[in-house]
Amino acid sequence: MRAAVLQLNSQADVRKNLREAALVIEAAAAKGSQLALLPEGFAFLGPESEKSRIAESLSGDGLIMTTLRSWALKYRLHIIAGGMAELSDDSRRPFNPSVALDPTGQVVGVYRKVHLFDIDLPGGPQLCESNATSRGCELVVAKLTQLELPHIGLSICYDLRFPEVFAQQVKAGAQILTIPAAFTKKTGGAHWEVLLRARAIETQSYVLAATQWGEHPGNRQTFGHAAIIDPWGVVLGQKVHGVGFVMAELSKEMIDDIRSQMPLQQHRRLAHSV
Repeated sequence: MRAAVLQLNSQADVRKNLREAALVIEAAAAKGSQLALLPEGFAFLGPESEKSRIAESLSGDGLIMTTLRSWALKYRLHIIAGGMAELSDDSRRPFNPSVALDPTGQVVGVYRKVHLFDIDLPGGPQLCESNATSRGCELVVAKLTQLELPHIGLSICYDLRFPEVFAQQVKAGAQILTIPAAFTKKTGGAHWEVLLRARAIETQSYVLAATQWGEHPGNRQTFGHAAIIDPWGVVLGQKVHGVGFVMAELSKEMIDDIRSQMPLQQHRRLAHSV
């Protein structure tokens, strides 16, 4: 099974972002990818206050969803669109979902971001995602039935820092963990790779991490380093800088071998009290 993770430099222009992402999707499909993961903010990475303006229904005919369906159909590709603006009951605060589509363009899984990025780092960015984003409340493992590894955990960016998310997904059957992100340059340099490798090792799963890279509106800088990591924690491929993609072969046999040799799920014991 071949999977690709994209690295983009999205801005505040939705149409331009989609045109540029389409070139990378096309290139990944031409190399034989069966699954493509887009990063958080693939269609829009501008001021948080403007997200409500471009929010769409996932079942509607808005520009973003129409484009995603067209890519899936044209390239016979499974697509996980890792973070966009979805209409919610609060008109000022859309959801931020990761949306899985099959090659017919049908939505087969939706995860709405649970952990919102509200931080104030000394010498770093001050971001309060909850001001303009509604919080989700459910963990999701999508089933993409045509793939050799069909059970795919969906998450977004800041979720990476909460290992219980991924432990629960593996308990529910996940074989691949997807982490689309717009990680800041400061925190990415300190923590990105070690967290990705830790999630892969402790869950004995493939980790696919699609990223934003470079400079964006509002003096925002993202770290890049899109990566695919195997269940032993080995980095199979990484795109450090620039726009493009990383692709790797994923093996069900490797997951089965590692999980049978070191059966962490069977060994896990959680204390009832401290």
